[in-house]
Amino acid sequence: EAGMAPIIAQVTNPSGQAEILTLDNKQELVFEGLYLPEEPGYYGVEVKFDDEAVPNSPYLVPIGQPEKVVLDGEGLEYAFVGLDNVIDCYTKQAGPGHITAEFISPPEAS
Repeated sequence: EAGMAPIIAQVTNPSGQAEILTLDNKQELVFEGLYLPEEPGYYGVEVKFDDEAVPNSPYLVPIGQPEKVVLDGEGLEYAFVGLDNVIDCYTKQAGPGHITAEFISPPEAS
């Protein structure tokens, strides 16, 4: 039980520009702040309660540009059962983030 005190959130972009977030009270003691990243990189999100940083604050949030990920390789055109099939994933221009892949067989291929 933290009690009642002012809560402040600030986002700092990779260029070092900081913005105080407007926090909306979504329900009792639950707040929401929105921000729109305008450049890729790591953003710092600092949250303070009663003018003291909350545990683990500031949080580092990676912002990437998924539309800049490029896929290439023969594995995108055809693949063979029992053989390694190669797909190259180029992410250098996309910024920070995590890559996951899911391969789904179309129903007619079953």
